[in-house]
Amino acid sequence: MQRLIFMLFCCLSITVHASEPLNLQWQDLVPQIEKDLYQKIGLAQLNGEEIDFDESQFGQTRAELNDTLIRIPGFVIPLQSDAETVTELLLVPFYGACLHVPAPEPNQIIYVKFAEGAPLPEIWEVVYVQGLLKTQSNSHELAQTGYLMQATKIEKYLQE
Repeated sequence: MQRLIFMLFCCLSITVHASEPLNLQWQDLVPQIEKDLYQKIGLAQLNGEEIDFDESQFGQTRAELNDTLIRIPGFVIPLQSDAETVTELLLVPFYGACLHVPAPEPNQIIYVKFAEGAPLPEIWEVVYVQGLLKTQSNSHELAQTGYLMQATKIEKYLQE
Protein backbone atom coordinates (compact mmCIF):
# COMPACT_ATOMS: atom_id res chain seq x y z
CA MET A 1 0.00 0.00 0.00
CA GLN A 2 2.82 2.43 0.84
CA ARG A 3 4.40 1.68 -2.50
CA LEU A 4 1.14 2.52 -4.32
CA ILE A 5 0.82 5.80 -2.40
CA PHE A 6 4.44 6.66 -3.21
CA MET A 7 3.91 5.94 -6.92
CA LEU A 8 0.73 8.04 -6.93
CA PHE A 9 2.59 10.90 -5.19
CA CYS A 10 5.39 10.72 -7.79
CA CYS A 11 2.91 10.85 -10.66
CA LEU A 12 1.14 13.84 -9.14
CA SER A 13 4.47 15.61 -8.61
CA ILE A 14 5.41 15.08 -12.24
CA THR A 15 2.04 16.45 -13.35
CA VAL A 16 2.43 19.57 -11.21
CA HIS A 17 5.97 20.20 -12.47
CA ALA A 18 4.99 19.51 -16.09
CA SER A 19 2.62 22.51 -16.00
CA GLU A 20 5.43 24.81 -14.83
CA PRO A 21 6.99 26.77 -17.69
CA LEU A 22 10.62 26.27 -18.61
CA ASN A 23 12.39 29.56 -17.85
CA LEU A 24 14.57 30.39 -20.85
CA GLN A 25 17.02 33.10 -21.80
CA TRP A 26 17.63 34.13 -25.41
CA GLN A 27 20.86 32.14 -25.76
CA ASP A 28 18.81 29.02 -24.91
CA LEU A 29 17.03 29.38 -28.27
CA VAL A 30 20.28 29.01 -30.21
CA PRO A 31 21.39 25.46 -31.15
CA GLN A 32 24.76 24.35 -29.74
CA ILE A 33 26.22 23.93 -33.25
CA GLU A 34 25.60 27.64 -33.91
CA LYS A 35 27.13 28.65 -30.57
CA ASP A 36 30.20 26.56 -31.43
CA LEU A 37 30.45 28.26 -34.84
CA TYR A 38 30.28 31.74 -33.25
CA GLN A 39 33.09 30.73 -30.91
CA LYS A 40 35.18 29.34 -33.77
CA ILE A 41 34.72 32.55 -35.79
CA GLY A 42 35.58 34.70 -32.78
CA LEU A 43 38.76 32.75 -32.07
CA ALA A 44 39.79 32.94 -35.72
CA GLN A 45 39.30 36.71 -35.73
CA LEU A 46 41.39 37.05 -32.56
CA ASN A 47 44.17 35.12 -34.25
CA GLY A 48 43.90 37.16 -37.45
CA GLU A 49 42.70 34.13 -39.42
CA GLU A 50 39.90 33.90 -41.91
CA ILE A 51 37.30 31.18 -41.70
CA ASP A 52 34.80 30.01 -44.30
CA PHE A 53 31.24 29.49 -43.16
CA ASP A 54 27.80 29.31 -44.69
CA GLU A 55 25.46 32.08 -43.48
CA SER A 56 22.54 29.62 -43.59
CA GLN A 57 24.08 27.98 -40.51
CA PHE A 58 22.87 30.92 -38.43
CA GLY A 59 19.35 31.49 -37.14
CA GLN A 60 18.34 27.82 -36.85
CA THR A 61 15.90 26.74 -34.14
CA ARG A 62 16.17 24.04 -31.51
CA ALA A 63 13.71 21.33 -32.57
CA GLU A 64 13.64 19.83 -29.06
CA LEU A 65 11.93 23.02 -27.80
CA ASN A 66 8.90 22.45 -30.06
CA ASP A 67 5.66 22.25 -28.03
CA THR A 68 7.38 23.36 -24.81
CA LEU A 69 5.70 25.63 -22.27
CA ILE A 70 8.22 28.43 -21.71
CA ARG A 71 8.65 31.78 -20.01
CA ILE A 72 11.15 34.25 -21.47
CA PRO A 73 11.94 37.93 -20.89
CA GLY A 74 12.06 40.38 -23.76
CA PHE A 75 10.83 43.54 -25.43
CA VAL A 76 7.52 43.83 -27.27
CA ILE A 77 7.04 45.08 -30.81
CA PRO A 78 3.24 45.23 -31.23
CA LEU A 79 1.86 43.98 -34.54
CA GLN A 80 -1.88 43.92 -33.80
CA SER A 81 -3.14 45.99 -30.91
CA ASP A 82 -5.39 48.77 -29.77
CA ALA A 83 -4.55 51.39 -27.16
CA GLU A 84 -4.64 48.89 -24.28
CA THR A 85 -4.52 45.33 -25.65
CA VAL A 86 -2.16 43.42 -27.90
CA THR A 87 -3.06 40.20 -29.76
CA GLU A 88 0.07 39.75 -31.93
CA LEU A 89 3.62 40.89 -31.33
CA LEU A 90 7.26 40.20 -31.93
CA LEU A 91 9.22 39.40 -28.78
CA VAL A 92 12.86 40.37 -29.10
CA PRO A 93 15.93 40.23 -26.82
CA PHE A 94 16.83 43.93 -26.83
CA TYR A 95 15.13 47.29 -27.17
CA GLY A 96 14.89 48.48 -30.76
CA ALA A 97 15.48 45.07 -32.37
CA CYS A 98 13.70 44.79 -35.75
CA LEU A 99 13.32 48.56 -35.87
CA HIS A 100 16.97 48.86 -36.88
CA VAL A 101 18.72 47.03 -39.70
CA PRO A 102 19.79 44.30 -39.62
CA ALA A 103 17.17 42.45 -37.59
CA PRO A 104 18.34 39.74 -35.19
CA GLU A 105 18.65 36.16 -36.44
CA PRO A 106 15.30 34.30 -36.74
CA ASN A 107 16.09 32.23 -33.63
CA GLN A 108 16.24 35.49 -31.67
CA ILE A 109 12.72 36.63 -32.55
CA ILE A 110 9.48 35.01 -31.37
CA TYR A 111 6.20 35.71 -33.14
CA VAL A 112 3.69 35.78 -30.28
CA LYS A 113 -0.08 35.42 -30.50
CA PHE A 114 -2.50 36.04 -27.64
CA ALA A 115 -5.87 34.50 -28.47
CA GLU A 116 -7.67 36.61 -25.87
CA GLY A 117 -5.36 39.61 -26.01
CA ALA A 118 -3.07 40.87 -23.26
CA PRO A 119 -2.26 44.23 -21.67
CA LEU A 120 -0.07 46.28 -23.98
CA PRO A 121 3.22 47.17 -22.25
CA GLU A 122 5.33 50.17 -23.16
CA ILE A 123 7.88 49.27 -25.86
CA TRP A 124 10.81 50.12 -23.58
CA GLU A 125 9.60 47.84 -20.75
CA VAL A 126 11.07 44.39 -20.28
CA VAL A 127 8.35 41.79 -19.83
CA TYR A 128 8.05 38.06 -19.33
CA VAL A 129 5.92 36.25 -21.88
CA GLN A 130 4.70 32.73 -21.17
CA GLY A 131 3.15 30.24 -23.53
CA LEU A 132 3.55 27.22 -25.78
CA LEU A 133 6.60 27.56 -28.04
CA LYS A 134 6.60 26.15 -31.56
CA THR A 135 9.61 25.87 -33.87
CA GLN A 136 7.76 27.46 -36.74
CA SER A 137 9.20 29.97 -39.16
CA ASN A 138 7.15 33.07 -39.88
CA SER A 139 7.80 35.89 -42.28
CA HIS A 140 6.78 39.41 -41.37
CA GLU A 141 7.70 42.69 -43.05
CA LEU A 142 9.86 43.58 -40.02
CA ALA A 143 11.71 40.28 -39.73
CA GLN A 144 11.88 36.55 -40.26
CA THR A 145 11.09 34.64 -37.05
CA GLY A 146 12.13 31.12 -36.13
CA TYR A 147 9.67 30.56 -33.32
CA LEU A 148 5.94 31.02 -32.76
CA MET A 149 4.36 31.20 -29.31
CA GLN A 150 0.73 30.74 -28.37
CA ALA A 151 0.98 32.96 -25.31
CA THR A 152 -1.12 32.80 -22.19
CA LYS A 153 0.51 35.40 -19.98
CA ILE A 154 2.49 38.63 -20.07
CA GLU A 155 3.88 40.23 -16.94
CA LYS A 156 6.40 42.86 -15.90
CA TYR A 157 9.98 41.71 -15.63
CA LEU A 158 11.29 41.49 -12.11
CA GLN A 159 14.92 40.63 -11.72
CA GLU A 160 15.16 37.44 -9.71
